[in-house]
Formats: sequence, structure tokens, C-alpha cells
Amino acid sequence: MQKIILPHQQDRGVIELIKKELSKNAGSEANINKVREFLQVLMLKIMFDKGRLEHIAFTGGTALRILHGLKRYSEDMDYSLVNRIGYDFVSLYNELINELNKYNIKAVPVCYQASRLSFPTIQQGTGFL
Repeated sequence: MQKIILPHQQDRGVIELIKKELSKNAGSEANINKVREFLQVLMLKIMFDKGRLEHIAFTGGTALRILHGLKRYSEDMDYSLVNRIGYDFVSLYNELINELNKYNIKAVPVCYQASRLSFPTIQQGTGFL
């Protein structure tokens, strides 16, 4: 995995850094994926630096690629809530937007509700609970 070195937030050089890196193969799908990965790593860095990963676990395909080098691409970033006490999603969301703005990256909020199915009787009946 390649180490990503970011300019200081006040330098506002992140966009120029991305443009310089991508100018070699302008318009390619690989470049779109590079930009997405850059943003994913930047958001993880922000959450880590702000101590926001103590309540959530980074999971899913993007986690497998970034953390374990799996050769697959996943666009979204999945998290599981580990500790509900003291967790505030709205605060995290707003902090991410504010920090990205410091890098001169405009983030537009898009809200949707996620849900899942749980099978407690199967878990209890098989001894998993």
C-alpha cells in the first residue's frame, strides 16, 4: 500500500496535489478510483485524528482493500456501531464536512436510512448469543 502524504490543511494544496497526480491519464476510470480512494483515506485520517473511531468499526469491502490490501474496489465506506454510549452521528457528520472544507473539498450532505435484519431466535437457538 502506498503511503499518502497530505499538505497541511491551510496550504489548500490537496486539490492541486490530486490534479497533478491525475494529469498523467486524464479522464480514465483509474483516475476516478484514485480520487475516491484518496477521499476515503482522507476521511479515515480525519476520523482517526479527531478520535472518532472509538465508537465505530470500519468494515466492508473498502476496509478489506485499505486495511488488508484485498484487490477489490468498493465505493462506500461501511461502519458498525461498537459503543452507542457517547456516540453522536450528527456531530461526526458535521465534523467531517467541516474538516473536508479546510482542505478546500466541498462535501454535500446526502442522508439516507440504513437498516438490516437480525435473527435473534436463530442466534439463541444455535448458541451464538
